[in-house]
Amino acid sequence: MGRLILASAFLILLHTLTETPLKARLIERCGKPLYHLLFSASALLGMAFLVLAWQNAPYLELWDSPRPLRLLALLLMPLAFYLFLAGLALPKEPDMEKAPVLLITREPLLWGVALWAVLHLLANGDLAAVIFFGTFLYLALLGMRVRERKRAGDPGWHELLHQTSSLPFVAVLKGRAQLRPGLFLRDPNLWLALLVYTIMLHLHPWLFGVRPW
Repeated sequence: MGRLILASAFLILLHTLTETPLKARLIERCGKPLYHLLFSASALLGMAFLVLAWQNAPYLELWDSPRPLRLLALLLMPLAFYLFLAGLALPKEPDMEKAPVLLITREPLLWGVALWAVLHLLANGDLAAVIFFGTFLYLALLGMRVRERKRAGDPGWHELLHQTSSLPFVAVLKGRAQLRPGLFLRDPNLWLALLVYTIMLHLHPWLFGVRPW
């Protein structure tokens, strides 16, 4: 368990330091390209360390996850996949006709990660899962805060900031956006997400030793 805690602390510290004056000093000293290379390499190594530590951590049950929570995870995971995949394919120039996921949230990729983490936290009641998925949840929420602050000064996003919301579906509830089913049905990311979800349901027992259903 100590390795898992160490891996989690490393990733959280690494990403938190990017929000301190230390980042500017490092960029000034080694240059932007080298800084981004070192940061990306450190993050990937930290992520690999976290996964390996989680796989080898002992099982210490904190609560017995009830069946309804596990069923909720099964029902909502397609949304997490859609947010993540549509976020990866988000065009540089925001366009809700081409990227209807923006009607849900302007931070789809990170909300996909956050939703995935929350659903797995609910479905798993052991300490290792809390540390592992909690780490991803923290990093996703931190990433949203950073991106929102950067976008506030981006002219290309100025109008979209008023038409959408970071928190999913808030813009729809407030009447600033309207969900149009036809746009989503024409979005290839939706069908890709359903395909990936179906594949992962079948591979999950083999990859992680747990049957989601």
